[in-house]
Amino acid sequence: MPQHLGVKGVKKALDSRKFQKPSTVNSIDCLKLCVNENHFEFNRNFYTRIHGTFKGPKMAPGYASLSMGIVEEELWQKCSHKPSVWSRYIDDILGLWPHGTDALKIFLEILNNLYPNKLEFTSCFNYHSAPFLDLRIYRDPEGFLKTDLFVKSTFKNLYLKYDSYNTKHILDINAVRFSVYGRSVPQTNLLKEALLI
Repeated sequence: MPQHLGVKGVKKALDSRKFQKPSTVNSIDCLKLCVNENHFEFNRNFYTRIHGTFKGPKMAPGYASLSMGIVEEELWQKCSHKPSVWSRYIDDILGLWPHGTDALKIFLEILNNLYPNKLEFTSCFNYHSAPFLDLRIYRDPEGFLKTDLFVKSTFKNLYLKYDSYNTKHILDINAVRFSVYGRSVPQTNLLKEALLI
Protein backbone atom coordinates (compact mmCIF):
# COMPACT_ATOMS: atom_id res chain seq x y z
CA MET A 1 0.00 0.00 0.00
CA PRO A 2 1.53 3.36 -0.94
CA GLN A 3 2.22 5.29 2.25
CA HIS A 4 0.65 8.54 1.06
CA LEU A 5 -2.68 6.73 0.63
CA GLY A 6 -2.61 5.51 4.21
CA VAL A 7 -1.73 8.95 5.55
CA LYS A 8 -4.47 10.54 3.41
CA GLY A 9 -7.06 8.01 4.61
CA VAL A 10 -6.13 8.40 8.28
CA LYS A 11 -6.11 12.21 7.98
CA LYS A 12 -9.58 12.19 6.43
CA ALA A 13 -10.91 10.00 9.26
CA LEU A 14 -9.25 12.12 11.94
CA ASP A 15 -10.57 15.36 10.42
CA SER A 16 -14.13 13.98 10.57
CA ARG A 17 -14.00 13.47 14.36
CA LYS A 18 -16.36 15.49 16.54
CA PHE A 19 -13.61 16.02 19.14
CA GLN A 20 -10.25 16.99 17.68
CA LYS A 21 -7.98 15.88 20.54
CA PRO A 22 -5.33 14.77 20.06
CA SER A 23 -4.95 17.02 17.06
CA THR A 24 -4.93 15.58 13.57
CA VAL A 25 -1.48 17.11 12.97
CA ASN A 26 0.02 15.39 16.04
CA SER A 27 -1.66 12.08 15.20
CA ILE A 28 -0.39 12.20 11.61
CA ASP A 29 3.12 12.98 12.87
CA CYS A 30 2.96 9.86 15.07
CA LEU A 31 1.60 7.81 12.16
CA LYS A 32 4.41 8.97 9.88
CA LEU A 33 6.92 8.01 12.57
CA CYS A 34 5.44 4.48 12.71
CA VAL A 35 5.31 4.15 8.92
CA ASN A 36 8.68 5.71 8.08
CA GLU A 37 10.73 4.25 10.94
CA ASN A 38 9.84 0.68 10.16
CA HIS A 39 13.01 -1.36 10.78
CA PHE A 40 13.54 -5.09 10.77
CA GLU A 41 16.33 -7.63 11.07
CA PHE A 42 17.01 -10.40 8.60
CA ASN A 43 20.03 -12.69 8.58
CA ARG A 44 21.77 -10.55 11.23
CA ASN A 45 21.43 -7.44 9.04
CA PHE A 46 19.18 -4.48 9.83
CA TYR A 47 16.96 -2.91 7.18
CA THR A 48 14.50 -0.03 6.90
CA ARG A 49 11.40 -0.49 4.77
CA ILE A 50 11.37 2.22 2.11
CA HIS A 51 8.43 1.01 0.00
CA GLY A 52 5.01 -0.24 1.00
CA THR A 53 3.69 -0.67 4.50
CA PHE A 54 3.93 -3.07 7.41
CA LYS A 55 1.57 -5.96 8.27
CA GLY A 56 1.97 -7.02 11.90
CA PRO A 57 1.02 -4.01 14.06
CA LYS A 58 -2.48 -3.71 15.51
CA MET A 59 -3.06 -0.50 13.58
CA ALA A 60 -2.38 -2.16 10.20
CA PRO A 61 -5.96 -3.36 9.43
CA GLY A 62 -7.45 0.08 10.13
CA TYR A 63 -4.66 1.77 8.20
CA ALA A 64 -5.24 -0.52 5.21
CA SER A 65 -9.03 -0.07 5.37
CA LEU A 66 -8.73 3.72 5.38
CA SER A 67 -6.25 3.53 2.49
CA MET A 68 -8.66 1.39 0.50
CA GLY A 69 -11.41 3.93 1.21
CA ILE A 70 -9.33 6.54 -0.65
CA VAL A 71 -8.79 4.11 -3.54
CA GLU A 72 -12.56 3.51 -3.72
CA GLU A 73 -13.33 7.24 -3.79
CA GLU A 74 -10.93 7.73 -6.70
CA LEU A 75 -12.36 4.68 -8.48
CA TRP A 76 -15.99 5.87 -8.21
CA GLN A 77 -15.01 9.25 -9.70
CA LYS A 78 -13.47 7.58 -12.77
CA CYS A 79 -16.03 4.86 -13.51
CA SER A 80 -19.28 5.28 -15.39
CA HIS A 81 -20.40 1.72 -14.52
CA LYS A 82 -20.37 0.57 -10.91
CA PRO A 83 -21.04 -2.80 -9.26
CA SER A 84 -24.54 -3.35 -7.90
CA VAL A 85 -22.92 -4.79 -4.75
CA TRP A 86 -19.47 -3.86 -3.42
CA SER A 87 -18.50 -5.44 -0.08
CA ARG A 88 -14.98 -5.01 1.20
CA TYR A 89 -13.10 -6.37 4.20
CA ILE A 90 -9.74 -4.56 4.29
CA ASP A 91 -8.54 -5.42 0.76
CA ASP A 92 -10.76 -8.40 -0.10
CA ILE A 93 -13.72 -7.36 -2.22
CA LEU A 94 -16.90 -9.10 -3.27
CA GLY A 95 -18.74 -7.39 -6.11
CA LEU A 96 -21.76 -8.17 -8.23
CA TRP A 97 -21.48 -6.83 -11.77
CA PRO A 98 -24.65 -6.33 -13.87
CA HIS A 99 -23.07 -4.53 -16.87
CA GLY A 100 -21.53 -7.37 -18.91
CA THR A 101 -18.00 -8.71 -19.32
CA ASP A 102 -16.64 -5.93 -21.54
CA ALA A 103 -17.60 -3.24 -19.03
CA LEU A 104 -16.14 -5.37 -16.22
CA LYS A 105 -12.79 -5.58 -18.02
CA ILE A 106 -12.77 -1.78 -18.41
CA PHE A 107 -13.66 -1.35 -14.72
CA LEU A 108 -10.80 -3.66 -13.64
CA GLU A 109 -8.38 -1.85 -15.95
CA ILE A 110 -9.32 1.51 -14.41
CA LEU A 111 -8.91 0.02 -10.93
CA ASN A 112 -5.47 -1.41 -11.67
CA ASN A 113 -4.31 1.82 -13.36
CA LEU A 114 -5.07 3.99 -10.32
CA TYR A 115 -1.67 3.19 -8.77
CA PRO A 116 0.36 1.21 -11.31
CA ASN A 117 3.32 -0.71 -9.85
CA LYS A 118 2.02 0.11 -6.35
CA LEU A 119 -1.36 -1.64 -6.10
CA GLU A 120 -2.48 -4.63 -8.11
CA PHE A 121 -5.95 -6.10 -7.87
CA THR A 122 -6.57 -9.64 -8.98
CA SER A 123 -10.02 -10.77 -9.98
CA CYS A 124 -12.01 -13.94 -10.24
CA PHE A 125 -15.33 -13.72 -11.97
CA ASN A 126 -17.79 -16.52 -12.34
CA TYR A 127 -21.49 -16.79 -13.12
CA HIS A 128 -22.09 -19.51 -10.54
CA SER A 129 -19.96 -18.84 -7.44
CA ALA A 130 -17.51 -16.38 -5.94
CA PRO A 131 -14.79 -16.61 -3.28
CA PHE A 132 -14.77 -13.98 -0.52
CA LEU A 133 -12.35 -14.28 2.40
CA ASP A 134 -12.62 -17.96 3.36
CA LEU A 135 -16.11 -18.45 1.90
CA ARG A 136 -17.34 -19.68 -1.43
CA ILE A 137 -20.70 -18.06 -2.10
CA TYR A 138 -22.95 -19.84 -4.58
CA ARG A 139 -26.59 -20.18 -5.61
CA ASP A 140 -28.24 -23.54 -4.93
CA PRO A 141 -30.67 -25.17 -7.43
CA GLU A 142 -33.64 -23.47 -5.71
CA GLY A 143 -31.99 -20.05 -6.17
CA PHE A 144 -30.93 -19.45 -2.56
CA LEU A 145 -27.47 -18.15 -1.71
CA LYS A 146 -25.34 -20.66 0.20
CA THR A 147 -21.79 -20.66 1.54
CA ASP A 148 -19.05 -23.22 1.79
CA LEU A 149 -15.43 -23.12 2.93
CA PHE A 150 -13.09 -21.63 0.32
CA VAL A 151 -9.42 -22.62 0.34
CA LYS A 152 -6.95 -21.03 -2.07
CA SER A 153 -4.98 -23.38 -4.28
CA THR A 154 -1.79 -22.10 -2.60
CA PHE A 155 -3.01 -23.05 0.90
CA LYS A 156 -0.49 -25.33 2.63
CA ASN A 157 -2.22 -25.81 6.01
CA LEU A 158 0.80 -24.36 7.83
CA TYR A 159 0.70 -22.41 11.05
CA LEU A 160 3.03 -19.77 12.44
CA LYS A 161 5.45 -21.03 15.05
CA TYR A 162 4.73 -19.36 18.37
CA ASP A 163 8.36 -18.29 18.76
CA SER A 164 8.43 -16.66 15.30
CA TYR A 165 8.97 -12.93 14.90
CA ASN A 166 5.34 -11.89 15.00
CA THR A 167 3.36 -9.91 17.54
CA LYS A 168 1.50 -11.84 20.23
CA HIS A 169 -1.96 -10.99 18.91
CA ILE A 170 -1.00 -12.64 15.60
CA LEU A 171 0.29 -15.73 17.37
CA ASP A 172 -2.62 -16.42 19.71
CA ILE A 173 -2.73 -20.10 18.85
CA ASN A 174 -6.20 -20.78 20.22
CA ALA A 175 -7.64 -17.99 18.06
CA VAL A 176 -5.91 -19.45 15.00
CA ARG A 177 -7.07 -22.98 15.76
CA PHE A 178 -10.64 -21.86 16.37
CA SER A 179 -10.84 -19.57 13.34
CA VAL A 180 -9.54 -22.16 10.88
CA TYR A 181 -11.04 -25.37 12.24
CA GLY A 182 -14.18 -23.80 13.67
CA ARG A 183 -15.40 -22.76 10.23
CA SER A 184 -14.39 -25.91 8.39
CA VAL A 185 -15.92 -28.63 10.54
CA PRO A 186 -19.05 -28.85 12.72
CA GLN A 187 -18.41 -27.64 16.24
CA THR A 188 -18.94 -30.34 18.83
CA ASN A 189 -17.81 -30.69 22.42
CA LEU A 190 -15.31 -33.31 21.26
CA LEU A 191 -13.83 -30.89 18.72
CA LYS A 192 -13.58 -28.10 21.30
CA GLU A 193 -11.81 -30.45 23.72
CA ALA A 194 -9.42 -31.61 20.98
CA LEU A 195 -8.54 -27.99 20.18
CA LEU A 196 -8.24 -27.04 23.86
CA ILE A 197 -10.70 -24.18 23.43
